[in-house]
This record gives sequence, structure tokens and C-alpha cells, in this order.
Amino acid sequence: MQRDELNFENNIVLCICEGNAETDIIDILLDNNMLIFTRDMLFEKRVLRRESVDRIQDNYLSLDYGSKLPFILRIIDSKHEAFKLREPYKTMYKSRIYTFCTSPEIEMLIIYDKKDIKCFNKENMKPSVYCKANYGLRDIKKKGFMKEYFKNQDDLLEAIINYEKCSSRDKLSLYNLLNKEYRFD
Repeated sequence: MQRDELNFENNIVLCICEGNAETDIIDILLDNNMLIFTRDMLFEKRVLRRESVDRIQDNYLSLDYGSKLPFILRIIDSKHEAFKLREPYKTMYKSRIYTFCTSPEIEMLIIYDKKDIKCFNKENMKPSVYCKANYGLRDIKKKGFMKEYFKNQDDLLEAIINYEKCSSRDKLSLYNLLNKEYRFD
């Protein structure tokens, strides 16, 4: 899917993040106007935590949005996690759900930031284990950690871009959410 197909302008966005690290990353990008949507477009102007599909339907999709249904953006690390809405939501939201994959894990951004991808590729470790073993970073998933680590949003941007350049993905990623001015394509 091309970035040009993504247009959330003048719509409400339900941005649902897997965990604290993903939420921190999206918050950094939002606060620095680096995404193709703004905080003002977000439901209640905030990033939502991942919940069960039933809870999302009950808490957000059952609301009256008038003629404009919100877009659902899922920021998760699983390439194959099911998100099966029940009717009538399944039909209503069929073309309004996007999944942005941070696979294998959000810790890859730290590995790219440290320019350590060659060493990482030689190891047979999950990114989270590698970050603990090689950098002593044990609290990556803790709320606020990524905001502190990526105090300089340009470092985060560079990590996202380098990650994308080295990826052979067929899935949408954080890179696809960046404003055009921050993209290399």
C-alpha cells in the first residue's frame, strides 16, 4: 500500500497502540507534527491503548459520528493479529482499518538509533533481549521510557527512516504515517 492512499484529513482517527512504548513514539511524532494526522483529529485528542475488539466496538464504534466514520489505526508488532469486528461494524469499517506493524518489536528503533543493526543481525536474539543484554535497557516498555530516550525527535525520525530503508516489508509501518516532508520516497 502506498502512502498516497492514506488520507485521514477532516476525519476522526482512533489511533490504538499496543503498549507504552508505541504510545510514547506516536506521542513524540504527534507533538512534533511529523505524522499525516494531528492530535486534534484523534478521538478525545489522545492515543488509545489496545483493548479487545468488543471493548473498541462498545466504547468507540457505537458512538454517533454523524456522516463521517472514524479511521482505525492500529500500531502493533504482530503481523497477523486478528481484528474481527462483528456486524454492523464489520461492514461499516471494512475500508477504514489500517494496521501499522512495528515487527519484530518496537526495540528495533533503539537498535537503529545506536547504528548497531549489523551486530544485532549476527545475534540470534529478540530485539528486547538484545537491548537488555547489550545496552542494559530493561525498562523500554515502561511508560515514558521512549519519550526520555528519544528526547531529540530527529533521532527518532532517523531511526524510523533507517528501519524502513533496511526492511523488506509488505506491511504498513510507522514510516507510512510520517508526513511527506520526512519521507525519502
